[in-house]
Amino acid sequence: MHQSIRTQLIQIWRVTLQLDGQNRGASLSAILLSSFPRENCGSLRFVSLLGRSIAFAVETTVFGIPNYIAIVDWANIQSQSHRDGALNLSYPRKVISINFTAVSRSIRLLFIHKLT
Repeated sequence: MHQSIRTQLIQIWRVTLQLDGQNRGASLSAILLSSFPRENCGSLRFVSLLGRSIAFAVETTVFGIPNYIAIVDWANIQSQSHRDGALNLSYPRKVISINFTAVSRSIRLLFIHKLT
């Protein structure tokens, strides 16, 4: 029996403030830069975005799957994760199993390519 994988879509947007003739904020414009699926096996706890990398922590609700942090180079994913209308989960990412009681209330990507 084949069990389908539930997914959620993560999207990266560039939002820009549009100024009027007097240099006051008049409106916002948004451009979708990237989107990719993630396995929906739990709740997103933390998200950190730095340059081309996004890190997100997941507290899993599926027995046997540990809590984890995934780090993805979102700029390299492009639209291949949406081929033929289906979501493709086979993109490169670094996954770190964690214990949430041992970490702080957030995660941050640092310029020195470390996670805190």
